[in-house]
Amino acid sequence: MFSLRSPRFLLSMSVAALLLFSQCAGGGKGGDGKGDNTAQTTTTTTEPNAAIDNNPATLAVRPPIQGVDIPKTRHTINGAKGGVIKMPSGTTITIAPNIFVDKNGQPITDDVEIEYREMHNAAEMLISGIPTHRPETGEYMETAGMFEINGSYKGEEIFVAQGKHIDVKMASFNEGNNFDFWALNPKDCSWADIDGIKDGAIPGIPNKERADAIARLERVIPPAPVAPTNPKLVKNPVFDLDVNYRAMPELAPFKNVTWEFCGKSDKENPDKNEWVFDTEWNKIELQRGSGDGYTLVMSNGEKTFKSTVRPILSEKDFGKAMEAFDKKLDQYKQIVEDKKAELERIAQQAALYREMRIEGFGIYNWDIMHFPNVELTELMLTFNDPALQSTSSSKMQVYLVGNKALLPVIIDGNKKASNLRYSFNTPFTRIVAIIDGKKVISAPFNQSNFYKQGGKDFAKATFSAPAISVERVEDAVKYLNS
Repeated sequence: MFSLRSPRFLLSMSVAALLLFSQCAGGGKGGDGKGDNTAQTTTTTTEPNAAIDNNPATLAVRPPIQGVDIPKTRHTINGAKGGVIKMPSGTTITIAPNIFVDKNGQPITDDVEIEYREMHNAAEMLISGIPTHRPETGEYMETAGMFEINGSYKGEEIFVAQGKHIDVKMASFNEGNNFDFWALNPKDCSWADIDGIKDGAIPGIPNKERADAIARLERVIPPAPVAPTNPKLVKNPVFDLDVNYRAMPELAPFKNVTWEFCGKSDKENPDKNEWVFDTEWNKIELQRGSGDGYTLVMSNGEKTFKSTVRPILSEKDFGKAMEAFDKKLDQYKQIVEDKKAELERIAQQAALYREMRIEGFGIYNWDIMHFPNVELTELMLTFNDPALQSTSSSKMQVYLVGNKALLPVIIDGNKKASNLRYSFNTPFTRIVAIIDGKKVISAPFNQSNFYKQGGKDFAKATFSAPAISVERVEDAVKYLNS
């Protein structure tokens, strides 16, 4: 219940119950997730703060922030040919040919539109308004990836034919091998474990393609082009090669080149080894070295001389060489930028994926269902912002938020306190309130918020920062994940 406390007049709220505020509506599959394929769409309304109604005929998924929702991507797939949808996260959706039918069960062979979105953390789940808990038991989900997929043809809903399926290889950013696959029943928002494994779970699969692509891109980086040396800036000993270019045509490109010694060892310096100039050499090799140097190897069957050198052009040829070098440098920079961008793109993909076949459109979730093990008598919330002190509880939605888990906490119609179940197994880190569907405010929430009184468990949280307005999904995700 509400009360005013002096001297600071902080609004005090006794949280009464865990109620299903984000609700569902419409026809759909039965609780096993494998039933009738003729009506499977979850109805969504963008109207926040609607009165809580437990009548299954009027329930709907409700994004809690007005005008903000996780967007759907739209993809055109030919019904007769099928196709593959690839998401930036690494998710791959494979659609076989001839699996879609209309409401009358007639096959669809023309182009259809597939809508898809996925949620990977508690912030995205909260914004979507999709419930991820069981209010009758207090259980809640720790997600390893949730997605929604629907289809339409000429504006009309389509369905997956009986006996057909869609393969979804979903990106997963939550490691672990104890996640089950669940389907949401749009009639009553109940979740059904449909992976077919009794008392078991399906492990994540390493994304080998991602790992291989990163390794390949990091390995294949071309060497930078070598800039020609300005002959006016040469300070080291220089020499040229008296070459029979008919006998050694491979050295013809270096016909007008003077070579500058750029090594550090006297053993490699021609000026320190005069015998090199008096020797007839019948084999010369040039190998790219580190930096702007080359390794020059000369031999004649009896002797071998190795030196580190770099080419010096004549002043006449230097200008042309610099123009060619600048072009090569621009090309090199573009290659490096392209590879960097590709690395960043691939790095955004999940290191794991989880694979499942679905028999119809709808909302699905890779999750662990947690059962709370602490029962709170009361959770007390206080707001330091004077503008929030008179806010009615009917205009306020409250959530416990972790990285991968979400638990809605709201007050009943009579504003009476009742027991709230909570779990330390999947610790929540923040408590979030959404005010009138427009403003969001967050406060820390952890074990330090808990205390005992009279042998019972209590908790309290203080919202010290002001509420902020969010108009874009990016801003809401950033704030809730901060």
